[in-house]
Amino acid sequence: DEVLSLLAISFVALDKPAGIVELIFSGGGAIMLDVECIEARLADIGGAWEATSRPFHGA
Repeated sequence: DEVLSLLAISFVALDKPAGIVELIFSGGGAIMLDVECIEARLADIGGAWEATSRPFHGA
């Protein structure tokens, strides 16, 4: 019953077009997908809301 925030999607080609898709979530979670080929379309279906703070990513 937890909401995960998707931070990044990465792809590592192994034998093109096959490879590994990694979904990286806030809190340290990740899902790795072993794919033969992938075609995807992403759309933001939620409404916008005012943020109370901004994240800091030190270099």
